[in-house]
This record gives sequence, structure tokens and C-alpha cells, in this order.
Amino acid sequence: MKEEEKSKEEILKELALLRKRISELEMSEETLKTALDDLRMGIQNRTAELKTADERIEQEIDRKKRAEGTSRSGWEQMLSIFDSINQFIYVVDSATYRIFYANQALRDAFKKPLMGGICYEELQGLQSPCEFRDRL
Repeated sequence: MKEEEKSKEEILKELALLRKRISELEMSEETLKTALDDLRMGIQNRTAELKTADERIEQEIDRKKRAEGTSRSGWEQMLSIFDSINQFIYVVDSATYRIFYANQALRDAFKKPLMGGICYEELQGLQSPCEFRDRL
């Protein structure tokens, strides 16, 4: 009989331990559910922040494109005016002597594209910079 009682006591102890473990697991499950809900909320918030940032970036890109178009339009208008003038107009990089721009009158006179060339070679036929250049 003692063995039966002992077995009963052991079973009751095991049952108590199982109930305790089940309770711990249920609490762990609740904690995990709460953490999952928090993560989902965090993801939603971050997604909204990223969407807002993306919209701001798109607006900035559009603004810059419009500004570039306006600037390009102004630049093209200036070049058109320069090309309509019958006097020689050109722009040279003072450090490299490269011709950035030559208007139509100058290109027609030399009968070749001058842009990108070295000014003293293309315009004067010289091998070194013009003497007057240092006085500018």
C-alpha cells in the first residue's frame, strides 16, 4: 500500500510540476505574443516613416529636375544669344587652356569644332600659351 501511496504522491508532485511548467509556458507565450505585437507595431511605424521619407525624396528629386530644366533652359538661351552674335565669343579654362565654348561665328571662321581643344593651338597655331594671357 505504501508503494501505491508513494506512487500517488509522486504522481501528485509530477502533476504539480507539470501545472507549474504549463503556467510558465503560458506566461512565456503571452510574453512572446506581446513582443510580436510590439514588433508588428514597430514595423508599421517604420514603414510609415520610410514612406514619408521616400515621398520627401521624390519631391526633392522633382524640385531638382525642375530647377535643372530651368537652368538648362537659361543656359541654352544664353548660348543661342551668343551664337547669334557676329563677333567671336569663346570661354577658356584658365588653368588648362581648354576651350569650353566657342560661338557660331568663331566656329564658322575656323571651319571646325573648337570646343575641347587647347585655345593657343586651335586659335593661334602656337605650341605654348599666348603672351597676353599672363596680363589678364
